[in-house]
Amino acid sequence: LRLNGDMETRQGGNWSTVFLSTGEQGIRQNAMKKTELKSAGVSIRYLEFINLDFMPNAAIAEQVSRMIQSYHGHLGVTLAVYLLRQNPIQMSERFDERREQFRNQLPSSAYRDRATNMLSLVSLALELLTEAIPDTFDVARKSLHEGMTRIDEMLIDSFLEQTKDLDIAQNAYHTIQELVIKNLNHFKIKGKTPDRTAIYGKVINKGKHSEVA
Repeated sequence: LRLNGDMETRQGGNWSTVFLSTGEQGIRQNAMKKTELKSAGVSIRYLEFINLDFMPNAAIAEQVSRMIQSYHGHLGVTLAVYLLRQNPIQMSERFDERREQFRNQLPSSAYRDRATNMLSLVSLALELLTEAIPDTFDVARKSLHEGMTRIDEMLIDSFLEQTKDLDIAQNAYHTIQELVIKNLNHFKIKGKTPDRTAIYGKVINKGKHSEVA
């Protein structure tokens, strides 16, 4: 529960926004620069796809580039017009069906319900795009439609990969471990001279493992 300024339960929103972005550096990399801990709040709010091989060869890459330059911006308008013509109740029902589908495929966790909304929104948007694409792009429409199952699998795989290490206790342990290693010269270690400007503790070698005191 979240509270407002008067310490009363704040009414939750019922809308959501999804944006797509490409770049040299991933969202996760940027987020990790801001905090030492992997944030569950960040990791369950985005999907990141790395090293996807979209173009099997240079000829197809060049063809795709020419099409994008010629038709850039057109499909967005086409999809918007198509959506405005749809029945809102039917759209809601389709979204609920897709959400239940993803819910059944994801393992039970504290993040599953939030994930199903995000995955369903992206998946349904792509499905609607296949319906909205004009006959001029029949090949692209057919290809996208046939690939929907694989796309759904890719969405699930991406989410599971980036949330697999959100165990708070485990992350705290690794964070402490990294901090000790990073500042090892500030710990007393047998046979080594520490930086005496600040002593954080002692590292005791126990053979197969070390203890920090």
